[in-house]
Amino acid sequence: MGKEVEIIKDMIQKERENLPLILTPADIIEILPFGRSKVYEMFRTGEIPAKKVGGSIIIHRDQFLLWLHDVDGKSDEIENITTLYSN
Repeated sequence: MGKEVEIIKDMIQKERENLPLILTPADIIEILPFGRSKVYEMFRTGEIPAKKVGGSIIIHRDQFLLWLHDVDGKSDEIENITTLYSN
């Protein structure tokens, strides 16, 4: 596994400790350098992984962190990223 992948895994693990399991749109707005309209547009287009439950949008912390760090683009190097979920 490359050094870049190890750094990303370490960053995700540290961020997991500081965020709740389920994030709200308000949480995402605080994290990302975008305004409210842009973040909601990203939810609508599916760019940010989110689910609508009832009338609320919820975002699973781990899915968001994987998206934020573009882990999909490095999936060849990260064999079992789901191990992050169990730690």
